[in-house]
Amino acid sequence: MSAEHPDLSHPSRRHVGAQPDRLLRTPEAAELLNVSVAFLERQRWLRAGPPHVRVSGASGRAVRYRRSDLLSWMEANRIDSSSD
Repeated sequence: MSAEHPDLSHPSRRHVGAQPDRLLRTPEAAELLNVSVAFLERQRWLRAGPPHVRVSGASGRAVRYRRSDLLSWMEANRIDSSSD
């Protein structure tokens, strides 16, 4: 692939330069956060973890995550090594 037409088949490559409010499916969100899909599902069940939205569509109620929310959640949960 050339620099003008990068290979976007892998989800991690689609995040580079992505729009901040792009809605991500759970597997994409899990990859961005470097966690499992099961972790995100459990966090939703516990009403914890990053904010998510439910959208209605042809497949019923689908869960999506805003990329900007995920990045903000990561930053808010960052632990400085000096505060250990």
